[in-house]
Amino acid sequence: MLYKNILIGLDLSHRDEFLLRYVSEILPSLHAQKIYFLHVIHDYEAFQQEHPKFLKPVDENIISIMKKKAEKIIHTHKNIDFHFEISEGHTLTEILRKAKLKDIDLLITGRRLKIAGGSKLPEKLARKAPCSVLVVPEDAHIRLQKLFVPIDFSEQSKLALESAYEMSKSIKGATLIAFHAASLQPVYQSHEFIFRESEETLREKVKIDYNNFMKKIGSMNEYFKPLISVVQENNPAEYIKQNAYATDSDLVIIGSKGRSNAASVLLGSVAENLIWLSSIPCLVVKEKGSNMDFLNVILSIQ
Repeated sequence: MLYKNILIGLDLSHRDEFLLRYVSEILPSLHAQKIYFLHVIHDYEAFQQEHPKFLKPVDENIISIMKKKAEKIIHTHKNIDFHFEISEGHTLTEILRKAKLKDIDLLITGRRLKIAGGSKLPEKLARKAPCSVLVVPEDAHIRLQKLFVPIDFSEQSKLALESAYEMSKSIKGATLIAFHAASLQPVYQSHEFIFRESEETLREKVKIDYNNFMKKIGSMNEYFKPLISVVQENNPAEYIKQNAYATDSDLVIIGSKGRSNAASVLLGSVAENLIWLSSIPCLVVKEKGSNMDFLNVILSIQ
């Protein structure tokens, strides 16, 4: 999966500098051809009243600030076409609108350390965007060597594996990890809960499912190291985080939707939860154009 058209949200805070340094480091793996930098102002008049000393015209001066912030990344990646955009309105809606209008393949947004009442924009984008979304925590390591792909044997998992493989082609000595967490299923019997099957039995079944699934990606299969975990509680986001940390992974690549059954974890809401649980950047992979019906409704009522 290639990300030719990329949209990067900037909030004009000090966090932009870190986000741009991170993006500059991983750009060779994204195969970008065109990048749009976007800043959203809720209301121009209110902004001018709050910042009376800000030079006019406001939009042109904000673009000048954005260009200055992006000077290094522009100089480093001269083969990419860079554009700067400003929108007025609700941040989520304007980002989604721009993603549709510019035929965006990948949205990139920063994420603050989790605080009470903090913005939920990253997880809303992960849920509603019509394209893949990369969320970069402000305390992430600027490094891209180990790619960690949680899978649940769904088609979205297959997309995530393909995306990881394509990215790895530009990473010398890359490590690709395919992770699956299977949960033991308790049953109530003789006034107590017992597990339906042993951990060893479940692990052997999952290995067979894993091998059958990985055959679907053909020769790419040989580049992935399998990591299978059998757990007693169904808390997939936490298990993904723990194993991503344990393997010293640099990026989690996960499908936006998945499937659920007795031995598999659901990836849908897990991706959103993972965004806040981990200090590791998270790439939520989607088929381009997903959620488009929902997006058309949202944009039509603005």
